[in-house]
Amino acid sequence: MIRVGIVGVRRGSSFFALNHFDGVRVTAICDLQPEALIAAGEAHGIAADMRFADYAAMLDHVDAVVVGTPIEHHAAQSIAALEAGKHVLCEVTAAETSDQCRALVAAAERSAGVYMMAENYCYRRPVVLVREMARQGLFGELYYGEGEYVHNCRALRYHPDGSLTWRGEWRLRHTGVSYPTHSVGPLARIFDDRPVSVACGGSGSVCNPEFKHDDCNLALVRTARGGLWKIRVDNHSLRPHNMAFYQVQGTLGCWESSRGLGDQDVVWLKDRSSDPNRWEPLSALESEFLPAGYLHPPEEALRAGHGGGDWWELADFVAAVRGERPPAVDVHDAVRWTLVGIVSEQSLACGGSALPIEDPAEWRGAAQSAA
Repeated sequence: MIRVGIVGVRRGSSFFALNHFDGVRVTAICDLQPEALIAAGEAHGIAADMRFADYAAMLDHVDAVVVGTPIEHHAAQSIAALEAGKHVLCEVTAAETSDQCRALVAAAERSAGVYMMAENYCYRRPVVLVREMARQGLFGELYYGEGEYVHNCRALRYHPDGSLTWRGEWRLRHTGVSYPTHSVGPLARIFDDRPVSVACGGSGSVCNPEFKHDDCNLALVRTARGGLWKIRVDNHSLRPHNMAFYQVQGTLGCWESSRGLGDQDVVWLKDRSSDPNRWEPLSALESEFLPAGYLHPPEEALRAGHGGGDWWELADFVAAVRGERPPAVDVHDAVRWTLVGIVSEQSLACGGSALPIEDPAEWRGAAQSAA
């Protein structure tokens, strides 16, 4: 039995779906809010003595943890679990600072536990389909991509009494594409590539002058294979939430995702499309290229969030803990994608200059030497 503890039960509530996997059980929860502990414990049958306000105490009673707390705690809580030999599934982003990124990589490389970042947008049905098509060469050489995450979070920044929530406090500290992984992760998977530099610009604080940060930020990311990605992150603008938008361009074809406005994902492929000037529905290619699990998902996956992606994310984590395959988003990819946001803030401070993104896979020697 893999005993799982969840820290941060409000955001972590979706991870109780781990109970649907054979040999896995959420047996402990941790939160600083007593009412949240009681509600989650009663709803999911967590014994009273397995409801903790002390995270370190919970670690003594579990084999794995899900980190669903505010971003500033992600690295420290992941590191504490890894140092205790526990497996970790951490919400995005992996860390808040470059120093935290380095400490996290070092801890993961020393630990017997598995680390995986829970970037569920990589598991969205169209992303999985396009990734498989790209792997089989249908788009030719990929050279340009776009990723947008436009989510009006204004209502999430304040408590009813007018004080700032953790999201509000976090946004006061950060600008740039500081929440990049929903955009970067899917592109990195489709391109099979990693970011190596970022240049960032901003719109200025027009809608939210009290935050003194850009309402909208754009970043141009260069990749190790010479590709170019345009990343937009906007948590301020007054508009409905459209989830995400992606575009992928290759020498033999392209994909544009739905804008969330009643349209559909479309694709054009030079060697398969009958009309050089007409888009075709991406869904028409599902039966040929979509993995079997997505074509015939279990009932639990159909009920999961993000189009079933949350279920497949958990399946990958369980498989990694059991040693059946490597974690789908390991510590190196988690930090690579997180650093896009961290370095984008530095780029803004330098007038939008392109700045390098270090590869955490190359930190191993330095971390061993320091140890």
